[in-house]
Amino acid sequence: MRIGVDLDNTIICYDALFHALALERGWIAPARPARPVRKDAVRRAVRLLPDGDEKWQALQAEAYGPRLASAALFPGVVDAFRLWREQGREIFVISHKTRRSSAGYDLHAAARAFLAESALMREGLLAEQDLFFCPSRREKLERIARLGCDVFIDDLPEVLNEPGFPAGVRKILFAPEEASSGRPGDAPDSVPDVRDCSALIFRSWAEAAAWDPEADAAVTRATGSAARRLERVAGGRNSRVWKAVPAAAPPVAVKRYPDDGRDRLGAESAAFALLRRHGLTCVPETLALFPERRLAVYSWIAGEPAAPLGDAPEAVDPFADLIERLRRIGAAPDAIPDAARLPLATEACLCLADVKRQVENRLSRLLARDPDTEAARTMLDLVRNKVAPAWEERLRAASEAYARLGRPPDQALEPAERVLSPSDFGAHNAIRRPDGSLAFVDFEYFGWDDPVKLTADFLLHPAMRLTREQKERFAARVMGLFAESDAPARLPALLPLFAVRWICIVLNVFLPEHAGARRSGDPSAPSAAPSPETQLETARCLLRTVNLGM
Repeated sequence: MRIGVDLDNTIICYDALFHALALERGWIAPARPARPVRKDAVRRAVRLLPDGDEKWQALQAEAYGPRLASAALFPGVVDAFRLWREQGREIFVISHKTRRSSAGYDLHAAARAFLAESALMREGLLAEQDLFFCPSRREKLERIARLGCDVFIDDLPEVLNEPGFPAGVRKILFAPEEASSGRPGDAPDSVPDVRDCSALIFRSWAEAAAWDPEADAAVTRATGSAARRLERVAGGRNSRVWKAVPAAAPPVAVKRYPDDGRDRLGAESAAFALLRRHGLTCVPETLALFPERRLAVYSWIAGEPAAPLGDAPEAVDPFADLIERLRRIGAAPDAIPDAARLPLATEACLCLADVKRQVENRLSRLLARDPDTEAARTMLDLVRNKVAPAWEERLRAASEAYARLGRPPDQALEPAERVLSPSDFGAHNAIRRPDGSLAFVDFEYFGWDDPVKLTADFLLHPAMRLTREQKERFAARVMGLFAESDAPARLPALLPLFAVRWICIVLNVFLPEHAGARRSGDPSAPSAAPSPETQLETARCLLRTVNLGM
C-alpha cells in the first residue's frame, strides 16, 4: 500500500506560529484564555483589516519561509507514520508549494530543513527521496497518480474533490475541527486526528496492526515455513495475538507479550508445558519461545469463544474439571520437581492481610481521583459512601471468622493448602472446539494461590454472568477438593472482600493511567473498551454481592 500525505496543515501545524506572528504585528488581540487560536481564525481576523489580503500574504511568506522552524508537527503524525512503516507501507509527502516566496525565500529548502529536524526523518519514518513539491495543483494530482498512491490525505476538500483527482485513490480529509466519516458519493472521509486515518485505511486498528515483521519471522523459525497470512485475532487489553497460516504447516498462534515488568511469557509457557506434560491437551502446545522479543508461538486451537455459557448448571463442569486436574498435579509427589518451582500467581492472596492490603491500595487510588467529570463524581460518591463502608463491615466479619478458625490474618497458607491457579479464569478465556469440548488459553497470571481466591474470582468475574445454581455447583466442586482444610469455611467470609476487589478493578477505568491508555491510539488496545457508565453499573451489581452474598 502506498500512502500519500499533504504537508502544510496536514503534517505541519501552523496554528501557534500564525497566532504568534499576528500578535507580534498587533494585527489580532491576545486570545482569552491565552492560548494559540486556529490558523483559519487568524486568517479571518487579519483579512478583515485594511489591506487584509496583503497582510495575510505577508504572514504566509514568513511562516512558510524564514519562520518555518517555529512550526510543529500535528499530534499523532509520528504515531501514524511509525505504524504505517511497521506495516511495510510506502509513504510519500506530496505538497503544492511554489519554489520561492515573493521576497525570494526558498520555500522548498525551508520545508526540507524543517522535516530534516523533525522526528519523522530523525526516526527514519520519512526519506528525502519521498518528498515531492509541486508548483501547481495540477502537477500535485499528476504526482499522486504517477506514484500509484492507494490513499491520499489532505486538509483541503477542494483538492480531494478536484475533477482531475486520480480515480481509484482513497480520499481522506484531515479536518481537526470537524469530522464526519462516511460522507455520501465520492466525497472524502474526514478525520480529526492523523492517527484516525489508519482506522479508515485498514477499517480498524486491530487490522492495521495485523502484520508484525517480528511475529512473521517467529512463525518462520518455529515452523520452517513463512506465513502466507497473519491475522490479528480478538484478545485482551495487554498482549497481541495473531493467527498465522504458514505456507507448509498447520496454523499457529503467535503472541506478543507487553513489556510491563511481569514475566507473562514465562508464566504462561511454564503453565502450558506443565499441563501438557501431565497429559492435558486442553491447552496450547508451545512450539517456540523468543523471550528477547516477548514472542511465543503456540499450536492453534480451532473453535469459537466459549462465552456465553448459557444457563445449564453443568456448563461450569469443564472449568471445575480443570481445577481438579490442577489440584492433583500440584499435590502429586512426582509433580513436585516441576510444579513446586512455579511462582505465586499474579496478585496471589495467601492470607487475609494480603486481601486487605490489595483492596485498600485500590480503594485509596480511586478515592484520590479528581472529581473533574460527572461520571468521576458519581464514582467517588459510590466508593466513598457505599463501597468503603461495606468493605469495613465485611472486613470485620472476615476477621472474626478467621479468629474463630484460629487462623492469624497474616499467616500464609501452607504449600499443601494452595492450588495451581490460572488466575484470570473463565469462559472469556476458553474456546469451544468443534467437538464441543473446551480448551483454555491465557495463563499469563498462572501460579500458586488460595483455592478460595480462585473460586471467588471465577464466581465474581464480570464476564461470567453465572446463575446462582451454576455458582453453587462450581463452588461445591472446587471446595470439595479442599474439604480437609478450612477453605470451605473461609469462602463465605472472603467472597464479599473479593467482590470489593472486583469493584475496584472494574472502576480502574477512572484512573488516569487507564484513561491514557485508551486515548493513546495503541493498536494493541481493544476496539471498544467499556465506558465509565458501563463500569459503574457493573460495580453496583457487584456491590449487591458484597451486601447479599453469592
